Amino acid sequence: MHDTWTFTALGPPWIDQQWGAQVILAGVYQLAGWTGLVILRAALIGVIFGCLFVDRPAARPAARDARRWLTLAAFVIAAVALGAAAAAARDGAVRDRPARAGH
Repeated sequence: MHDTWTFTALGPPWIDQQWGAQVILAGVYQLAGWTGLVILRAALIGVIFGCLFVDRPAARPAARDARRWLTLAAFVIAAVALGAAAAAARDGAVRDRPARAGH
């Protein structure tokens, strides 16, 4: 397979670097559909924000407080986006696309 989308280097071999994520996402979609993908995304975001929220023992109190508030604000923003995605999945607004136009 060759990369046909890169205009600066026409024709080099294309290597699918995201195959592992594609396997995981396809498995989740097969098991639980769009709702499963939303739940997986929420779990990953929760883990990321949890890692940001963990205190370092040597951090200054002001830095800890700022990190806590920024983490909470970012989580609230992400929760709103996840809620919208979950609502779209529940209401059927997200649909499978055909592999090619016209098919």
